[in-house]
Amino acid sequence: MTIVFQDTFTDVDGTLLQNHTPEVGAGWTTFVGSSSLQIRTNQAYSSGGSANQTITQVTNGKLTVTEYFDSGSISIFFRIQDVNNYYDWLPYGPGWVRKYVAGVATTIATLILPPLDLATLKVIMQGSIIQLYANDVRLYTIQNAVFLSGSCGIGIGGGL
Repeated sequence: MTIVFQDTFTDVDGTLLQNHTPEVGAGWTTFVGSSSLQIRTNQAYSSGGSANQTITQVTNGKLTVTEYFDSGSISIFFRIQDVNNYYDWLPYGPGWVRKYVAGVATTIATLILPPLDLATLKVIMQGSIIQLYANDVRLYTIQNAVFLSGSCGIGIGGGL
């Protein structure tokens, strides 16, 4: 399977994600939010407000993001159609996987990860199968017949 995007957020402090080059993939774009994510001590960071950054359209592939987590507020978004139709994985804090259809959220799994200094999160998408991993351990498989492609991204401070 092809890795379509990988980012360890290694860059100069203060670099906005849309100006940052990831290890694999074309780069980040601002999708929605009141601020932009930036690099701080090799982490994605929001200086205030909510911020969501997305990457390219993905049909089949693997999204890998290595990140330091300290507040539990980061989400991984995938199969994004628009602001009302997508999946959202919040791995810390309340720990959920949600599907949004026409703006209505449905929790499809509760996945609470223990506090980690460093985690590598993966979303593997192959046709109608989506698998979620943390540090190479598969946590959940989604049978998805609704969104067969879409953008992926990360967010801090709230949903899309």
